[in-house]
Amino acid sequence: PTHRRLLVQNSAVKAIVGGMKDHPSDESIQELGCAALRNLGSGADAATKASISAGGGILVVVHAMRRHAGSEAVQEQGLRALRNLAKDSSGNKVAIAGTVPVIIEAMGLHGASEPVQREGCATLRNLSVSADNQVAIAACGGVTAITSALISISKTEKVQVQGTGALFNLSFSPMALANLKKEKRLKKALKGAAKRFPDSCEKYCDGILDRLPYASDDAKATQWPIPIDTAKSGSRSRKSGGENALTDDVSPTLKILSHIHRLEDHTTSTEDESKVAIAELARL
Repeated sequence: PTHRRLLVQNSAVKAIVGGMKDHPSDESIQELGCAALRNLGSGADAATKASISAGGGILVVVHAMRRHAGSEAVQEQGLRALRNLAKDSSGNKVAIAGTVPVIIEAMGLHGASEPVQREGCATLRNLSVSADNQVAIAACGGVTAITSALISISKTEKVQVQGTGALFNLSFSPMALANLKKEKRLKKALKGAAKRFPDSCEKYCDGILDRLPYASDDAKATQWPIPIDTAKSGSRSRKSGGENALTDDVSPTLKILSHIHRLEDHTTSTEDESKVAIAELARL
């Protein structure tokens, strides 16, 4: 950790991010850049991880994963970097939670890849300790993605541990628990994981199965991104401290995550909605 801190303090992040930005189409540079950021974040303290994020480390990893979506190596290293940077860092958890669609997309494109499924589940597990992140992960299809990983890579303990651990965290959210109950493959996947790896997985599987009967069939699914009332926002945009265009019962963190997702995926938003998202991010 000490030498990693020194590297960060002496502009290592700036150099790595700069190199990745200068060569966005070079797959090997993007893979190595993600790997370097992964190493800097491994075992680092919260301040070091915050410095990596502030230096553009998270953003450049996401850009690499989007540009090289078909590269298993880039996806693996990118996910490993996000996993390390999210661990034990509350600030980075919020920033990285904004990339949940990228994580789930990687898992979907590389369903047979043990490293991608392992790191995807592990990253979602690190993020899902937060109640707001639980809602975001569930809303973006996280339950389905993790369940698919448990089924497709059923004989690898690390995938099973990370996947069942992530689902266990999600089961504390009423909305995610409702999604778990609706996932028809879930019980079979959990029972298989518990049987094959009782020492490491059984406690998570039993915890989820114990909660499933309490899932509400009427639990309201969160539409994602959260709908924006552009008329409401527009009428107040010129007023100081204008009223937020999202419903008042949405937490500030969820508002941030929703706006980030909206801006990253242009297919889900109109131009007016994107303008509102940018304006509200500036106010939050």
